[in-house]
Amino acid sequence: MVRELAVLADGERLPVARAALSGRETMGLFPAPFTLRLWNLPEESFLQLSRTGSVSVQCGDSCLAAGTVTDVCRQTVPEGTLTEAVFSPGLALWEAEVSLSVPAGTSVADTVRAILTASETGIPFLPDSWSDLVFPSSRSQAFYGRAAECVSSSLSAVHGRAVLVPSGLYIVPPSGLPVSLLLSEQDLTDAPVFAGRKPGSTSAAFMLLSVSAVGFRPGQAVSLSWHGETYTGLIRERQLELWTSGGPWMNQLLIEL
Repeated sequence: MVRELAVLADGERLPVARAALSGRETMGLFPAPFTLRLWNLPEESFLQLSRTGSVSVQCGDSCLAAGTVTDVCRQTVPEGTLTEAVFSPGLALWEAEVSLSVPAGTSVADTVRAILTASETGIPFLPDSWSDLVFPSSRSQAFYGRAAECVSSSLSAVHGRAVLVPSGLYIVPPSGLPVSLLLSEQDLTDAPVFAGRKPGSTSAAFMLLSVSAVGFRPGQAVSLSWHGETYTGLIRERQLELWTSGGPWMNQLLIEL
């Protein structure tokens, strides 16, 4: 396994010798923070990171996390210097304030798109299968406050959930999404852990997976073949602890079955 992370500050790649990324991402729009650690970052790159507005961390072709930088600090350690940057995916949408109304009969997709446009964050709405679904209310709707909360509030009426990824925002319907990821025993670094019980059933409600690959996101539907059984569910949470050297390389997924 190649342990390598690429760091981009406002789209410009930084010279990284040793790095670590840690954080937890869930379905929904709350901007949970990620922590990026960089050892012996050159002075000019540290100043660039301190002034940057956004940062993204990639592994190969996968964008692991990207968001607004909220804090950068540096300290001396036995290995030289350690720079720590805290950034939050979705912070711009959380901080943006909107005030708008949509007429009766507006589709779910057009309502979410209108909120995103009013937020002026530039976050695009990703096409989905909900484009023709209309709210059950026959009255117009008004939205005021944090853009992220307005999106979540609009979707609660139709039991949908929003997921924000680096490429934009999409909706997960209550029935879930088609399976887009197929996993086998070879993709796991440890045995699955099953927890909880579905209402009125003896089947587990959740499954915790430790996987070697890192290109997974909350909201994706996965299918796992394990010891002759097939388990299908939705990624509800992802936790990363990735060190390019001298530490763990952990990617855990919480799956709702």
